[in-house]
Amino acid sequence: MLSPEVRQVVEESRPTEDVAFLVSIESDDALARAARISDMVVRNDFLDGEFHQMKQPFVASLAKYEDDGMRIIDELDGTPQLIVAAPAKIWRRMIREDIAMLSDPRLELCLNEADWHLEA
Repeated sequence: MLSPEVRQVVEESRPTEDVAFLVSIESDDALARAARISDMVVRNDFLDGEFHQMKQPFVASLAKYEDDGMRIIDELDGTPQLIVAAPAKIWRRMIREDIAMLSDPRLELCLNEADWHLEA
């Protein structure tokens, strides 16, 4: 989901300015299933596969915007996260078109900056 802070950054950025987000996908279910696997190697392999599979619908929905500058910076293998970037005008278009991905409660988008949420 897009928080008001994330929307504000998109709206205040120049249209051609790249805006990068860290996308986190809710993974409690996969983590709960993995907790029952005692072998660490098997557990890690299981989680790698689960996280990769969880990302695929999101990655597929981004493909529509690749020609406009949307790109995956890093899939952060082994995690339920990835880093994506696009010009602000593309994020605005996605918000305007109200694509389901941006309102999915299982997704959290935050700025790909270490201090994005800290007050000065």
